[in-house]
Amino acid sequence: MDQMPQEILELIFSHCDFTSLKQARLVCRSLADAIAPTIFEVVWIALLPESLSKLEQISRHEIYKSYVRKIVYLGDILPAFGSLDRWKTQIDERPRIRDFIHSKLALAAVNTSPQWLREHDMMAKREWLSLPRIVSSPEVVGNKYKRYQYQMAAQADMIRTGFDMSIILTAVGRLENLKDVVVETCHYMDANRQPLWSSFREETLIGPDEWNEVRRRREDEWRRAVEGVRHISSLLLAIHRAGLQPRSLEFQTVGLAFWDQNPISFLEGIPSQWTKPLMRGALHNLRRLKLRVEYDVFACDEIMAGLREFLLEANELDDLSLELAEENNEGSLLHEQSPKVLGLLDDLTWPRLRKLLLSSLAREDKLISFLGRHASTLKNLTLIDVILVEGQGSWSSVIRQLPHVLSLEKVYLEGLWDDHFGSEALLLENLGGDYEAAIDRYVLGEGPFPLLDRYIFESTPEH
Repeated sequence: MDQMPQEILELIFSHCDFTSLKQARLVCRSLADAIAPTIFEVVWIALLPESLSKLEQISRHEIYKSYVRKIVYLGDILPAFGSLDRWKTQIDERPRIRDFIHSKLALAAVNTSPQWLREHDMMAKREWLSLPRIVSSPEVVGNKYKRYQYQMAAQADMIRTGFDMSIILTAVGRLENLKDVVVETCHYMDANRQPLWSSFREETLIGPDEWNEVRRRREDEWRRAVEGVRHISSLLLAIHRAGLQPRSLEFQTVGLAFWDQNPISFLEGIPSQWTKPLMRGALHNLRRLKLRVEYDVFACDEIMAGLREFLLEANELDDLSLELAEENNEGSLLHEQSPKVLGLLDDLTWPRLRKLLLSSLAREDKLISFLGRHASTLKNLTLIDVILVEGQGSWSSVIRQLPHVLSLEKVYLEGLWDDHFGSEALLLENLGGDYEAAIDRYVLGEGPFPLLDRYIFESTPEH
């Protein structure tokens, strides 16, 4: 083991999941030392006492802290359930339905005809639905509920006192080789399988897949609105304060402006109005920025003005992913509230930008102008769910102009909306068929302009 090249070991370890690597470290000291660069390269943390304590310990370790290249800060805020009975309604100890069906089909696989597969798939689903949702004893369930309540109270206390920001500001500052920063909220399927939340679920019987249902209730909207907000604020302040130079930043927030924080007591007397410029400073040397902001339309002007200030600081970008979702409290699009969104990218230029993903409201003239300013460098373009505001252009016109404005090597288009076909969208789903390929070839300058007609438009999904 001691004579095996580290590159070979890293290749072997790359095929192991996080749990397996943790178990392998317990075999012997030499194996633990060999695995350490792999296991500490990416550090996952959540706004929970034990998690932030581990970050603090890693940051103080003379060797392990040098291995950290990436931090993934899970932005979930634990929802309140109000009572044990309400909490129990979200518990589901059954195996994942897909795993259950797969195992049943594998055991019974004597025939692989489509009809056989459909019949046995339905049989497996019925069997899964008949399984009890809770198999733990009432005593165990009660203890798990108490543990969840403790974790929720501890998280709330850290937010109230600012202790979480204090740890982040000091610990992250010690990670001198940090290059990639991610703030992630688990609003997706199978989030329970993420290592940190998998352990949390074993401890409490509940995880993101269950509490996502609770977060959709109106009375819990405030938690969804603050998820990720405090997390990115503290990380940006820590990065700038320590003079770190990350190359990649990725985060998403809902509702609130992520810079509207007040960590005064942990900034050695720095006035709160100065914290925003400090946070912006963390973007100076970024090469990649992936940003998703969902916001209430009535806070649109303030949020877009502040976001523009941050984008102006990131002038070294070669990869930008910008997703802006404009919603009111009912989730309906309000185009008339969008002047600041449309003006967000006015006059912004990134001299090195090679890759762009955009999802937002837009105007044809502003979009073409923005793309034209990057014609000399932009080679990879993705437009997904881009809405041309009523009376402000058409996708037929935009697509016709693209090969004359850009010299692209790769393009992906999906969900392009305008008012020329009523409540319908061009390429609502990009299925990769002949029609989509014809559009791509045209945009890449490799074919004629395709016919855009009603047959390749699909109805708007119900909101």
